[in-house]
Amino acid sequence: MPVAHTATPATDARCFDMSAQQPPYSQLAAVAPGERAPEDSKAATRAVVTLWVGKTLVWLVYCFASVAAILLLMAFFLQLTGANPSAPFAAWVYRSSDVLLQPFRSLYPTVKAHSGQSELNLSLVFAIFAYGIFAVVIDAIVRWFDRWLRRLRHAPATSPLDW
Repeated sequence: MPVAHTATPATDARCFDMSAQQPPYSQLAAVAPGERAPEDSKAATRAVVTLWVGKTLVWLVYCFASVAAILLLMAFFLQLTGANPSAPFAAWVYRSSDVLLQPFRSLYPTVKAHSGQSELNLSLVFAIFAYGIFAVVIDAIVRWFDRWLRRLRHAPATSPLDW
């Protein structure tokens, strides 16, 4: 059985008195129902463009880090197995990874095996980890910025008088 609601004049006045919560009529007339104010839409558009640029940047950094890691890993295994450096494929891998390895060159000593051809280059391993960490840090910064913009966009607008 439904419960009947008994209204008193005090509750009726509170339920229907919305004047304290509504903006002035001039502001209501300027914005159609269901639409945002022009300032809000411009700020939202800027935030969306900023997030799109940030996510594209993260995607490009991950692509670069992946390609760098693959090239460095191939160079590491070619050196470890003692591949002939004058072979076309090995020469290409060494040339391509040389630019990526430049900041980390001679960070660790290269250990040569007894056979003479095989060598263990730990600078290559460090470079692989460094490029991976670089990509993760850029991703974390963009995600933090994304959360900050979302919080800023969804925060209630306050004026200095509300402080």
